[in-house]
Amino acid sequence: MDIEDINYRTLRHIQQAEQNTPILTKIDREFYHLLTQHIAELEKRLERETDSQKQTLLKDELHNTKKLGTGIYEQREKKIVLAAISKVRGGHPDVTALVEREQQLYDALLSLISKKREELLHSKVTTQKAKQQEPIKSTTSPTMPEQKSNTHPIIQITKDIPQFVGTDEKHYQLKHSDILSLSEDMSSTLIERGVAKKIKK
Repeated sequence: MDIEDINYRTLRHIQQAEQNTPILTKIDREFYHLLTQHIAELEKRLERETDSQKQTLLKDELHNTKKLGTGIYEQREKKIVLAAISKVRGGHPDVTALVEREQQLYDALLSLISKKREELLHSKVTTQKAKQQEPIKSTTSPTMPEQKSNTHPIIQITKDIPQFVGTDEKHYQLKHSDILSLSEDMSSTLIERGVAKKIKK
């Protein structure tokens, strides 16, 4: 296929083929590039045309071409999304008709869906563990007797930090604006990572 093959009839044929099957149909590997070139050429012809009647015809052709091109892409886009979901769930979708640009979309969707699926399913387990082992935050209660002098640095958390185990083997889950006192090594690590700042020592 070359740019001369891109016209209303061929685009309509591709659109109907996509509508009539649940899987991706085979298209030329340069289809999107040729379509873009064809639209650009129509726009140039419209700009150069001075005859009002021919301008009207070109405007209609340009409008219909863009509409068909968008329709073809959206039908294929939907099939690509469904194929990615099927693949993540253990299916074997037929994606042999993908062109290079669509393959990039398919691969990106697979990566994103797989990552978010893992994160969301894993977060449920993390939440249950967090309930069993409540995060420790350094706060001072007015009803508690004053403890011995604290020589550790006092820091303020500047970003939310997922639950972690400190060098003191305690569990921490720190939030933005939390103020607490930690050992020198833990304080330095958090400050170096840009998630905390020292208030005083």
